[in-house]
Amino acid sequence: MLDLLIRKVGGAGLNLIKNAIFKKGKSLVEKIVKDTGIDLFSTNPLTAEQKIQLKEYELTHEESLLNICLEDKKVDFEWDKVAQINLTQRHEQDMKSDSWLSKNVRPLTLVALVLSTIVAVFAQLPKESVAELASLLKYVFGFYFIGRSTEKVTGGAISKSAKALLGKVRGGI
Repeated sequence: MLDLLIRKVGGAGLNLIKNAIFKKGKSLVEKIVKDTGIDLFSTNPLTAEQKIQLKEYELTHEESLLNICLEDKKVDFEWDKVAQINLTQRHEQDMKSDSWLSKNVRPLTLVALVLSTIVAVFAQLPKESVAELASLLKYVFGFYFIGRSTEKVTGGAISKSAKALLGKVRGGI
């Protein structure tokens, strides 16, 4: 039901309302119906007058509709930060380990992928296989070199702020 409503509102050029409805759902639709008097649940297409009235609603409530859309982005951003913090903590634990393998598994993976890609190119494997290996290699290179460079440049500054953020996010959930 909401997907039809979202298409109906989005098709009328009311993208801000559409995105807010997508995030908040039926409760926001009911508020808009109450405020405008337009039955959005109706299967009839919106008339030109209704579109104008909804556009006016969108313009007058722009800030609150934008805040609804931004709330979800903020939560996603916080979860991405937490994931990065957890990854950094795993790296720190690996480096504290006495095991040679745990300290060197990432560099060994990098070497294995480089060698596999070289062999795949010279063995004339299908282009799709080489492309997949190259894509994987690109991610590993980025992860290993960019991640290590960032850790060295910041000198642990990220670690302290990351732990504080992790505590804040975990406390807020």
